[in-house]
Amino acid sequence: YLRYVDDIIILGKSDCSSLLKSIQKKLIKIGLCINEDKTLLGNLEMGIDFLGYSINKDKISIVNKTIEGQINKIAAKVTWYKKGLLNPKARPNWLINNDNAFKKAFLKEVNLIITGSKSAKKNYGWLFYYLEIDDLSVFYKIDSIIESMFESLESFGGKPPKNLKRTLRAYFEIKYNKGGNYIYDYDKLNALAKKRKFLQDVGQADPSKKYSDTEIEETYENYRDRNLRNLERDIGYGY
Repeated sequence: YLRYVDDIIILGKSDCSSLLKSIQKKLIKIGLCINEDKTLLGNLEMGIDFLGYSINKDKISIVNKTIEGQINKIAAKVTWYKKGLLNPKARPNWLINNDNAFKKAFLKEVNLIITGSKSAKKNYGWLFYYLEIDDLSVFYKIDSIIESMFESLESFGGKPPKNLKRTLRAYFEIKYNKGGNYIYDYDKLNALAKKRKFLQDVGQADPSKKYSDTEIEETYENYRDRNLRNLERDIGYGY
């Protein structure tokens, strides 16, 4: 098994222009070419973005594109929530007349986006990929922006709820405590009653309806798999 690698970084003590030209010629021979728009020559002191990391002599951080993407995911969920408040019929049937349950489902999903998840002893989500950064200011920035989004939500009193998760704490829990209880682990929920309660909390199961054990298991697995796929797409790299 050979993995195709298309992200290359070359470090040299002198000008690498000739080496770049040599690589270009070798790639052409095997029917490949470099992406000119993503190719950069320069001094290392300028800093470099590589595989989602932003690296310079002072700090290791996260590229702006990833930060913006994470914020946009939360913003999209807030927009979804606002639309559901204005048009309750757009919600699942059992949430149409239950604003509190809809509010609870919204916050649960926001928290899952913020922290990522665990399943089958594998980690999912952008935070797990960026454990090597030492620029913690990005987490303060992201948390501040997410909290500000709640200022426009009257149902939350115009302020973030106490049980809103924080990326900064999630980072520390993952780095030093393997996630602890702060990061949701789908495998720890092995009782059907707990799975049913979880599905109700995220708006995937009607509390007034009786589901068979098979229906609960399948709904839980489908919800888990769908969310884990979305978290994997946050990064695009295996880790």
